[in-house]
Amino acid sequence: MIKKETKKVIMDAKICTMINDLEVAPNEAVISIFDLGLTRGLAVFEMLRTYNGKPFGLREHIERLIISAKSLNLKIENSIEEIELRVNHLLRKRGDTESTIRMVLTGGMTTDRILPNGSPNLIIAVYPLEKVEESLYINGIQLMSVPNSRIMPTIKSTHYFPAILSIQQARVKGFDDILYRLEDDRITESSTSNLFFIKNGTLYTPNEHILPGITRQSIIDYFKVSMDIKVCDIYYDQLPQFDEAFSTSSIKEIMPISQIDEITYTSADHNSITHKMMKEYQSLVFGEKTSLVSAQASTT
Repeated sequence: MIKKETKKVIMDAKICTMINDLEVAPNEAVISIFDLGLTRGLAVFEMLRTYNGKPFGLREHIERLIISAKSLNLKIENSIEEIELRVNHLLRKRGDTESTIRMVLTGGMTTDRILPNGSPNLIIAVYPLEKVEESLYINGIQLMSVPNSRIMPTIKSTHYFPAILSIQQARVKGFDDILYRLEDDRITESSTSNLFFIKNGTLYTPNEHILPGITRQSIIDYFKVSMDIKVCDIYYDQLPQFDEAFSTSSIKEIMPISQIDEITYTSADHNSITHKMMKEYQSLVFGEKTSLVSAQASTT
């Protein structure tokens, strides 16, 4: 059930927001200053987008939000269906324009400033689709490798300050983003994206210490029919052997990688396999082709 404030609310037509079961104006959205999401960074989140006004992979994102919450011992008090209802309600409020959907589950209240003893807060925001700079798709992005990895990489927590500091350092050196490298020199993922590599027409992607990306899985499911795909360990010294590389995420979709440190790739070339996959993926997500995820997205 969705509750609305009894007092007059000035809604921003571009941004629609709910906190728990209450629909609020973005400028009036409030959580406690003692919420552990704020004071200790105890929170998980999901972000996705719409195609033709419909959320892509909504159920999969909600399921991953629940998995992340359980990993941090956060109790999510809503069913998948209830969260779907709230998201779709806010999408209808925004209209038919394309949207970004962000769901955040905070740690909730605390009395000892360490452990949660109240209900988590579920925040849902629907706002205009975040635009990605077109030149990045044309030229590809450049990644700087860093000897690090995300804490609890299989979940999507809000603990991002190590990534932020690393990206700031990378930008100073002329790179767009970072690539995580473990102590044994296995590479894992980018700051907010999964990674793929191509060699002789075969697709490779890391298999451990990564977030199980929704876009990553949709690409594996769709392209396994036409390509050999190897989900395996990839070591840093193997990177020069690959012909192409790209990253994947819900907002950026397939993003060609033109360089990792001093290693260059042909991913952004018009005739590259990556470029062809980008066009195929566009057909997939806009419903011109079908896969497991697109079929589910059309019903949410």
